Amino acid sequence: MKKEVPVMAVKKALNLLEILHIGGLPDSGMHLSDIARHMDMPANSARNILKTLVVCGYVEQAADTRYLPGPSCRHMGRLNRVLSPDQSRQVQEILQHITDTVGEATVYTVLLGGNRVLVGTAEPDREVRVNQAVVASESIFMRPTGRILAAYASQAELDRILIKHGLPGAIWNGIRTRSELARALSHIRETGECIEPSGEVLGMACPVFDSDQHFTGALGCHAPLFRCTAKKQKQILDELKKNAETLGNVTN
Repeated sequence: MKKEVPVMAVKKALNLLEILHIGGLPDSGMHLSDIARHMDMPANSARNILKTLVVCGYVEQAADTRYLPGPSCRHMGRLNRVLSPDQSRQVQEILQHITDTVGEATVYTVLLGGNRVLVGTAEPDREVRVNQAVVASESIFMRPTGRILAAYASQAELDRILIKHGLPGAIWNGIRTRSELARALSHIRETGECIEPSGEVLGMACPVFDSDQHFTGALGCHAPLFRCTAKKQKQILDELKKNAETLGNVTN
């Protein structure tokens, strides 16, 4: 027996996403006229659905007006791959290697829906966990990995982050304006790292890029301040950056 669809507009949006993924190659996209034809609906109706999906990050529009899967779709696809048995094992090995080398806790996070999502964690003398995605409940600006995610987010993704979390304010150097945030995020991109003490803990993080140099996530490490000498900080950052390249190839 065919089930009745409670909200037809949602079904149309999902059908459109499916057509966009199947009907157009990932890097080629589809024009509005082709999407409307596949959806069997007027172009104006298809355009309105697309506008909503663009605002929400599930679709993006190229300069030549073609529509492509947006960052939210790419993030979900990447997250599903990372959580697959083969990639999960490889991520576990990388996180465990970092933790064994520096003797401190390591974390790998990705951006999804404006939130920092913990994909894997490793702590000394404890089992590595890479079997579920956990959305961090705190502000994305609280941790260095979250600031890395914000620094390398697209403008649409950053807008979504700010809708969900607002400006950092007291959480991060009293940042209360978009221009102040832009300068702080620009500094992270220039240095390729983020180092920030929080209470008695020092957090460090760096970006992860895939083989095509697309940003995929943030790799971080945190340790008690009393153990973080200048030499130890350098060791941790060097280890993070070295393994970020390996992790990027794994999570491509």
